[in-house]
Amino acid sequence: GSSSSAEAQPMYINYPCGLALSHNGNLTNNQQLKAWVRKQHRHINTDSDSEVLLNVFAECLRQELAKRFSDDFSKPMDADSIFSAVKRTMSFCKGGYSVVILIHDVGIVGFRDPWGIRPVVFGSRQSKTLEGGMDYCIAS
Repeated sequence: GSSSSAEAQPMYINYPCGLALSHNGNLTNNQQLKAWVRKQHRHINTDSDSEVLLNVFAECLRQELAKRFSDDFSKPMDADSIFSAVKRTMSFCKGGYSVVILIHDVGIVGFRDPWGIRPVVFGSRQSKTLEGGMDYCIAS
């Protein structure tokens, strides 16, 4: 944790689409991830591993979308691209973590480290405000 307002969550990034991330945990390979992110021509503004994790996911998502849509990011995002980006992000990240990411105009996705060091809970219920809809919650 930090008292810096620059490191307050959620972290937000615009490219390849609007992404907001909240994260519980620690990345034990943060320095290696930061170096990889910088090689992808991404800028890190803080010492927060949450910002690094956000940029790793954003770059993995950008690469998935580029493979599927030839850099035409105006097409609707598909679930396969998102889940492939999550899988690739998880393969890069070492440590204990749980993550919730809001993807602009798409929805939310949550995941945790493969060992369950940081647990995550998914919940749903019938919406009380949207007729026939569902409300979802992801918490750690």
